[in-house]
Amino acid sequence: MLILLTPNLDVAFDKGYISFENGGKILISSQLTKDEQLVLGIHDNLCLKKVHAENQPFLEYHRLNIFKR
Repeated sequence: MLILLTPNLDVAFDKGYISFENGGKILISSQLTKDEQLVLGIHDNLCLKKVHAENQPFLEYHRLNIFKR
């Protein structure tokens, strides 16, 4: 699976501070403070432009096992 993210989002994704719904809408962990979100450029209006069907199982796995709710 390949999701192209900016470096700040890539690290946040890898560490579980953000994830994405199957439709591409960003999910932000409650463990990431508003100040940290501001510094990292993370906000509720971010979304993936396109999510391919073959990527959806990986996103589901990420939400269930890596994302810090």
